[in-house]
Amino acid sequence: MGTPRPKAGSSRNRDRREATAPEGASGPGRGGGSGSDGGGAGLRGRLARGGRARVRRARAAMALPLAALRVLLGGFFALTGAAKLSEQLSPPTSERMPDPESYQAAVGWLELLAGLLLVLGPPVLQDISNLLLTLLMMGALFTLVSLKESLNTCIPAIVCLGLLLLLDICQALVQTKQVVRATRKTPGAFKEPWE
Repeated sequence: MGTPRPKAGSSRNRDRREATAPEGASGPGRGGGSGSDGGGAGLRGRLARGGRARVRRARAAMALPLAALRVLLGGFFALTGAAKLSEQLSPPTSERMPDPESYQAAVGWLELLAGLLLVLGPPVLQDISNLLLTLLMMGALFTLVSLKESLNTCIPAIVCLGLLLLLDICQALVQTKQVVRATRKTPGAFKEPWE
């Protein structure tokens, strides 16, 4: 006769079934059904819980550097705005600018208020102040380029603009992850046909 066939419940057959079973299939030894995970969530449920924990840890790890960058930029702009409003700093003396004193006062107030809101304001006002400061730095770069200033004069505006854009992009990514996560947590009215 031939070689003896293994019994239906043997570990050799179970290993072969696990190797050929599609991901998420239920059955004994495949992570589905009611097993030791308590509730029948299976391998897919364990992976989802692990994925959510990783997202929470990544978001928490990203929150501290974002807050530090926001405080650093807000403090910098508040200080430069206050310096522009003080009597000790003379306005730029350029004959190409129409009214340098009022221009410097307007920019100083905008930097001071937007910097304070970036540090102390609620999230909506932080986003608005970030947008205002980004537009202000774009205007500063445009002005410096149109006045044909040297590259050394443009570097602070370029760095501030880059950091403001980085802050805006990272905050948008964090908010997008929160929205996606929130929509996945709520049970949907329609189930996918393969679930």
